[in-house]
Amino acid sequence: MKVAVSLFGFGEDRPHTFGNNDKLELTLQPQSAVIDALQNAGLATTHGISVMLNNALVPQGDWANKMLVDADALTVLMAIEGG
Repeated sequence: MKVAVSLFGFGEDRPHTFGNNDKLELTLQPQSAVIDALQNAGLATTHGISVMLNNALVPQGDWANKMLVDADALTVLMAIEGG
C-alpha cells in the first residue's frame, strides 16, 4: 500500500530519507499503523511532533492503533519555537 508523508517545519532537521524534499511516498505492508509509517519515514524520535492523517489530527496515544489504508496522506508537523 502507498502512503504519502509530508513534513512541515523541519528545515535542516528533515530525516535523510526525504533527501531535499518535504514529501515522501512510502510503500507499507497492509495493516500498518501511523507509527509504522513514521518509523519507515526515518522519524526515529516522535518527541515534538504532531501528526495529521488526511487533515485530521491523530493524538499521539493513537499512533500505534490507527491503521492506514492505501492512498492515505500523513502530514508531520514539528513544534517550532518562537512567539
